[in-house]
Amino acid sequence: MFACLGLGSALAGVRFGTRDRAAPPATGYLTALTWLALLLALLAAISAPPLMALLLTLAGAAFAPMTVCLFELLDAHAPRGTAVASMMWMVAGEELGIAAGSMATGALAQQAGAWPTLVLAAACGLGATITALRITELACDERSP
Repeated sequence: MFACLGLGSALAGVRFGTRDRAAPPATGYLTALTWLALLLALLAAISAPPLMALLLTLAGAAFAPMTVCLFELLDAHAPRGTAVASMMWMVAGEELGIAAGSMATGALAQQAGAWPTLVLAAACGLGATITALRITELACDERSP
Protein backbone atom coordinates (compact mmCIF):
# COMPACT_ATOMS: atom_id res chain seq x y z
CA MET A 1 0.00 0.00 0.00
CA PHE A 2 2.91 2.37 0.66
CA ALA A 3 4.03 1.84 -2.94
CA CYS A 4 0.70 3.29 -4.05
CA LEU A 5 1.60 6.58 -2.35
CA GLY A 6 4.92 6.63 -4.19
CA LEU A 7 3.30 5.81 -7.53
CA GLY A 8 0.76 8.60 -7.11
CA SER A 9 3.50 11.05 -6.17
CA ALA A 10 5.67 10.08 -9.14
CA LEU A 11 2.82 10.38 -11.64
CA ALA A 12 1.65 13.69 -10.21
CA GLY A 13 5.21 15.00 -10.10
CA VAL A 14 5.68 14.37 -13.81
CA ARG A 15 2.34 15.98 -14.63
CA PHE A 16 2.63 18.89 -12.20
CA GLY A 17 6.25 19.64 -13.00
CA THR A 18 5.79 19.78 -16.77
CA ARG A 19 2.98 22.29 -17.09
CA ASP A 20 2.50 25.97 -16.48
CA ARG A 21 0.29 26.92 -13.56
CA ALA A 22 -1.62 30.15 -13.15
CA ALA A 23 -2.27 29.67 -9.43
CA PRO A 24 0.34 30.95 -6.95
CA PRO A 25 2.39 28.34 -5.06
CA ALA A 26 0.54 28.96 -1.79
CA THR A 27 -2.74 28.08 -3.50
CA GLY A 28 -1.19 24.95 -5.01
CA TYR A 29 0.16 23.87 -1.66
CA LEU A 30 -3.15 24.40 0.14
CA THR A 31 -5.06 22.62 -2.62
CA ALA A 32 -2.76 19.59 -2.44
CA LEU A 33 -2.91 19.54 1.38
CA THR A 34 -6.71 19.65 1.30
CA TRP A 35 -6.78 16.89 -1.33
CA LEU A 36 -4.57 14.72 0.89
CA ALA A 37 -6.69 15.33 4.01
CA LEU A 38 -9.95 14.54 2.23
CA LEU A 39 -8.59 11.32 0.76
CA LEU A 40 -7.30 10.25 4.17
CA ALA A 41 -10.80 10.81 5.53
CA LEU A 42 -12.21 8.60 2.77
CA LEU A 43 -9.64 5.92 3.56
CA ALA A 44 -10.98 5.79 7.10
CA ALA A 45 -14.35 4.71 5.74
CA ILE A 46 -13.28 1.81 3.49
CA SER A 47 -11.59 -1.53 3.94
CA ALA A 48 -11.55 -3.10 0.46
CA PRO A 49 -7.88 -3.44 -0.58
CA PRO A 50 -8.39 -2.51 -4.28
CA LEU A 51 -10.25 0.66 -3.34
CA MET A 52 -7.67 1.46 -0.67
CA ALA A 53 -4.90 1.08 -3.27
CA LEU A 54 -6.71 3.49 -5.60
CA LEU A 55 -7.30 6.07 -2.86
CA LEU A 56 -3.69 5.79 -1.66
CA THR A 57 -2.46 6.37 -5.21
CA LEU A 58 -4.68 9.45 -5.45
CA ALA A 59 -3.52 10.61 -2.01
CA GLY A 60 0.09 10.14 -3.09
CA ALA A 61 -0.63 12.52 -5.96
CA ALA A 62 -0.69 15.33 -3.40
CA PHE A 63 2.93 14.88 -2.27
CA ALA A 64 4.82 16.00 -5.38
CA PRO A 65 2.73 19.16 -5.94
CA MET A 66 3.07 20.05 -2.25
CA THR A 67 6.86 19.69 -2.48
CA VAL A 68 7.12 21.70 -5.71
CA CYS A 69 4.98 24.47 -4.24
CA LEU A 70 7.06 24.51 -1.04
CA PHE A 71 10.24 24.96 -3.08
CA GLU A 72 8.60 27.77 -5.07
CA LEU A 73 7.51 29.48 -1.85
CA LEU A 74 11.00 29.10 -0.45
CA ASP A 75 12.47 30.60 -3.62
CA ALA A 76 10.07 33.55 -3.44
CA HIS A 77 10.35 34.33 0.27
CA ALA A 78 13.80 33.33 1.51
CA PRO A 79 16.07 36.32 1.96
CA ARG A 80 18.79 36.61 -0.66
CA GLY A 81 21.80 34.47 0.19
CA THR A 82 19.91 32.22 2.61
CA ALA A 83 18.64 29.54 0.21
CA VAL A 84 20.62 26.69 1.76
CA ALA A 85 19.78 27.61 5.36
CA SER A 86 16.14 28.23 4.44
CA MET A 87 15.96 24.86 2.72
CA MET A 88 17.49 23.19 5.77
CA TRP A 89 14.91 24.76 8.09
CA MET A 90 12.06 23.84 5.76
CA VAL A 91 13.19 20.21 5.49
CA ALA A 92 13.92 20.00 9.24
CA GLY A 93 10.45 21.31 10.08
CA GLU A 94 8.81 18.97 7.61
CA GLU A 95 10.76 15.94 8.86
CA LEU A 96 10.12 16.77 12.52
CA GLY A 97 6.42 17.05 11.73
CA ILE A 98 6.47 13.71 9.95
CA ALA A 99 8.35 12.08 12.83
CA ALA A 100 6.01 13.50 15.49
CA GLY A 101 2.95 12.61 13.46
CA SER A 102 4.21 9.09 12.82
CA MET A 103 4.94 8.56 16.49
CA ALA A 104 1.54 9.86 17.59
CA THR A 105 -0.46 8.05 14.95
CA GLY A 106 1.51 4.83 15.48
CA ALA A 107 0.66 4.91 19.16
CA LEU A 108 -2.98 5.71 18.39
CA ALA A 109 -3.22 2.96 15.75
CA GLN A 110 -1.72 0.47 18.21
CA GLN A 111 -4.35 1.32 20.83
CA ALA A 112 -7.44 2.29 18.81
CA GLY A 113 -6.92 0.87 15.30
CA ALA A 114 -6.58 2.36 11.85
CA TRP A 115 -9.93 4.16 11.58
CA PRO A 116 -9.41 6.73 14.36
CA THR A 117 -5.85 7.25 13.17
CA LEU A 118 -6.92 8.10 9.62
CA VAL A 119 -9.68 10.38 10.91
CA LEU A 120 -7.14 12.20 13.10
CA ALA A 121 -4.72 12.58 10.16
CA ALA A 122 -7.50 13.97 7.97
CA ALA A 123 -8.61 16.38 10.70
CA CYS A 124 -5.03 17.61 11.18
CA GLY A 125 -4.64 18.15 7.44
CA LEU A 126 -7.90 20.08 7.19
CA GLY A 127 -6.99 22.06 10.30
CA ALA A 128 -3.62 22.97 8.79
CA THR A 129 -5.36 24.08 5.60
CA ILE A 130 -7.80 26.29 7.50
CA THR A 131 -4.97 27.78 9.54
CA ALA A 132 -2.88 28.47 6.45
CA LEU A 133 -5.85 30.07 4.67
CA ARG A 134 -6.45 32.33 7.66
CA ILE A 135 -2.77 33.31 7.84
CA THR A 136 -2.86 34.10 4.11
CA GLU A 137 -5.95 36.29 4.60
CA LEU A 138 -4.30 38.14 7.48
CA ALA A 139 -1.12 38.69 5.45
CA CYS A 140 -3.20 40.15 2.59
CA ASP A 141 -5.04 42.42 5.03
CA GLU A 142 -1.75 43.73 6.41
CA ARG A 143 -0.50 44.62 2.91
CA SER A 144 -3.66 46.45 1.86
CA PRO A 145 -3.72 50.24 2.32
